[in-house]
Amino acid sequence: MVLEGLEFEECFLDSPEFRQNLRIHEAEIEKTDKGIRDLIRTGKTLVEAAQNLSRAQRAFSQMLTNFKFECVEQKGNEEEVQISTSLQELGKLVGLIEDERDRMLEAANYDKLVSKLEEFRRDHIAIAREHKKSFDKQTERYCKSVDSHVKLTPKKNSDAELHSADLSLDSERRQYHRESLSYVYKLQEVQERKKFDFVENLVGFANNWLLFYTKGHEVSTNFKPYMTNLQLKLQSAKSEYEQKKKEADGVMHKMLMAPYDSKKQEGLHEGYLYVQFKRSWTKCYCTFNKNTKVLKMSMYSQTLPAVTGEQFFTVTSCTRKVEEINDRRFCFDITVTEKHSIVVIQAINKEERTQWMVAMGCKDPV
Repeated sequence: MVLEGLEFEECFLDSPEFRQNLRIHEAEIEKTDKGIRDLIRTGKTLVEAAQNLSRAQRAFSQMLTNFKFECVEQKGNEEEVQISTSLQELGKLVGLIEDERDRMLEAANYDKLVSKLEEFRRDHIAIAREHKKSFDKQTERYCKSVDSHVKLTPKKNSDAELHSADLSLDSERRQYHRESLSYVYKLQEVQERKKFDFVENLVGFANNWLLFYTKGHEVSTNFKPYMTNLQLKLQSAKSEYEQKKKEADGVMHKMLMAPYDSKKQEGLHEGYLYVQFKRSWTKCYCTFNKNTKVLKMSMYSQTLPAVTGEQFFTVTSCTRKVEEINDRRFCFDITVTEKHSIVVIQAINKEERTQWMVAMGCKDPV
């Protein structure tokens, strides 16, 4: 299995597919954390069970061989493939050394390895969990704010109240986008750092073993070219990460300055709309194909686990609603071939309504 990369642009679209991809990355982090905890537990057993030293080393070797983590997809990147499979190679190394000599953990400084692995869990995986909690809270807060905001009406609220509410929602949206970008960045960081932080510590542990393996000298010599090559690739991964980190900081800043520009995709217009079905309003993630005029409505809110339904309409016309005759703001009508009646749609704000109407070919979008 290869993980699908998380893109910063998706933080602004916040589509159902983006949310599903987030859950996959979260599950991968939990799997990595469990694997690290398993390695630590098995390693401690290895050190403590001196009388079962040989059997414990074999178990650790097997665990290294079986341990796997997924890298974010990058086609043609042999370096990523070698780093992701390096633990299996290290497991083979431990087995070969065990064939040569059955005693060496006293000088291997296993406690240092444990502390480094715990440090990785504490400084990266645990922090990613905290980011998730903050992101989930912000998601719920923002969705509630949007739901309340779209119910405001000039009939019940003054212009000053509506303006204040618009400013408040814009601030909430910025914070929401900031939390989303921060969370995605942290998930990316964990995926990137585990390639060198996590593997590098295990490589160092294996090298310490080799220093005390007098009868394992031949094994060490034969394995040295691979270890050297891996170290270079780990250093390369570090350098690449530092470069990506600088680029990511710039991209996040640019996107926060112009969030609407980041959502543009050739031939498509996407985002959340509220659609009136009979007498009730339903939040939908909508995708409009400008070429086919097909509007896909996915009944979905970010606080729900999955899409609850989908409908497809072919748009034939689009008309701006006069706000004074509606109980909601930012509304517009569309006619579709699949229904005889008009479909009433509400955007989150005036700017998004204009963007949707322009995309649908409205002659008077403003």
